[in-house]
Amino acid sequence: MVRNFRIVPLLSVDPVTNNVEIDFHLHVDSFVHLEDVLNLIEKLSEDKNRMIVVFDEFQDLLALDKSLDKRLRSVIQFHKNINYVMLGSSESMMSQIFENKKSPFYHFGQLFTLKKIPHDEFLVFLNHRFATVTDKSIEISGQILNFTKCHPHYTQQLAFHVWLAVERGYSNQIVNQTIEEIIMLRDNDFERLWNTFNNTDKKVLIDDPFFREWVVMRRM
Repeated sequence: MVRNFRIVPLLSVDPVTNNVEIDFHLHVDSFVHLEDVLNLIEKLSEDKNRMIVVFDEFQDLLALDKSLDKRLRSVIQFHKNINYVMLGSSESMMSQIFENKKSPFYHFGQLFTLKKIPHDEFLVFLNHRFATVTDKSIEISGQILNFTKCHPHYTQQLAFHVWLAVERGYSNQIVNQTIEEIIMLRDNDFERLWNTFNNTDKKVLIDDPFFREWVVMRRM
């Protein structure tokens, strides 16, 4: 498999110990190594048992290299034995990559938008996990989902912190108390975000009753 990579082996001999060391000098262009890896996967994969290559946060492609999208497309368009999955957290940027006619990945594959996990399925999942640490699992799970509205990331974050709180001891306000703790932990992040807003944005938020309530709670 090493022969599939464009690397230059370097042999060196220690004159004192006579030990031989082997080092590999990588090609100057780092994209070459990505190309070699993908081509090797294509070579090892089979039509009836295809390997899957997953690119996470694919929308950051151009942040790495402005020409990376063109170069990557030029390689993977010839692969027949690999299933490629491109994941991205920014829906607008992913749409730009796959729906813009000027993009090298225009209509490269089918675009799927992941929706929120259904409430009932999420409830079963959380309840099953919390049932191992408390007999209030269904109540806690329901309160978490009512607050997060089944948003995957925020549900995971809140459930994790509630889990830690349950291990310290259950209380009727455990979910609300945990929410307040998380907000306080993110205080600096909120302040940095606030400082990026213009005066109009700040005024709109200040006039919002929910935002005023949060500010009061933050200052307590």
